[in-house]
This record gives sequence, C-alpha cells and structure tokens, in this order.
Amino acid sequence: MLTGCAMQPDTALHNTTAAERVLADAIEQAKARDDTRLLAMRTRRLVIPGYEHLDGHKIKAQCGVKYHRESKDTLKGNDDRKQQLAQYQFARAYNLALYPYCYLSQ
Repeated sequence: MLTGCAMQPDTALHNTTAAERVLADAIEQAKARDDTRLLAMRTRRLVIPGYEHLDGHKIKAQCGVKYHRESKDTLKGNDDRKQQLAQYQFARAYNLALYPYCYLSQ
C-alpha cells in the first residue's frame, strides 16, 4: 500500500489471528500434498462440517475424510462444548476451502 511517497506495510498480513494462520497453513499443506480428504468430526454419525446438508457418505467416497484429531463424541461441560465449537468452525472453514480443490481434481 502506498501512502503519499512513503511505503506503508501491508497490514492485512499482520491482522490475521493465529487461528487463521493455522487454518491457512493446513489448507496449503493439504494442497501441496494433494491430500483432498475433508475433516470429519468424531461423533456418533458421520459429520462433515460445512456439508451436513449433503450425503456425507458420497462426499467421503469422492474426497475421503480424516477425523479431526481432537474431536470427541462425549462432552463433559461447557469447556468441552466451546472446544468442540472451535474445532467445528475450523473444520468447516477447512472443508469449504478444500472441497472445490477435491471436486476439480476428480
């Protein structure tokens, strides 16, 4: 960004949160490895965040899934619920970014 005659640093890179950087790194690493598997949550049924409205088994057959390492199907209190929500939001953003890559690689 230019302001007058002085060069100003691009603040867009500095305004990202640590979680956003982790997400961006995870997406880039998956693309670099050509790993099109989507993140699923460890629950009593197949849950692929961001794609609950579609047939999860078809998406699993198309792209594959890997289970979020820290997810679990039993929650013991508000801390577990907050942690699961954060994991779900991460997985949803990851899946929404990666599914088009998976779809186009077919």
